Amino acid sequence: MTNVLVPIDGSSYCKVITDFLVNHRWAKGTQFRLCHVIEPLADDFYTEASWEKNVQVAADKLLHDTSKKITTLLPSVKVTQVMRRGIPDEEILEEAANWPADLIVLGSHSHHDPHKTRLGSVALSVLGKTKSTVIIVRVPPEKIKEMSLQADHENLRARYKYCDAHT
Repeated sequence: MTNVLVPIDGSSYCKVITDFLVNHRWAKGTQFRLCHVIEPLADDFYTEASWEKNVQVAADKLLHDTSKKITTLLPSVKVTQVMRRGIPDEEILEEAANWPADLIVLGSHSHHDPHKTRLGSVALSVLGKTKSTVIIVRVPPEKIKEMSLQADHENLRARYKYCDAHT
């Protein structure tokens, strides 16, 4: 039996990871654990109960929808879900050690690399510190521009939605 930890963040890059999972041939008995980490707000933001509830609902939906897609397309695998709170790389490493994960499947999107030639900070940290085997799923070159624009749009929409709700 193989335990595969799959951290997902809900970005457009998450689809690339899911597509990799459902198009890969997995051994019978493989177990996936979808892991979403809710990051703490910056110190200058005021944490409100409504914000917490919205984040929780969105995370639950992300985990549920991704789990459903995987189990629909790969009925022979078992999928569990876990939600953690904290710094993403630290929480992913802790989940991988505690479960324990034989394999971690990560996406990589370096927010500060316009050419997408480097790993993102979370992927790099996990890769360097885990004892588990790691697969880094990259965005296909022909989709980089489209995915980057979509991610920028998602970030702007999230920022303005938050600002609109608090003005």
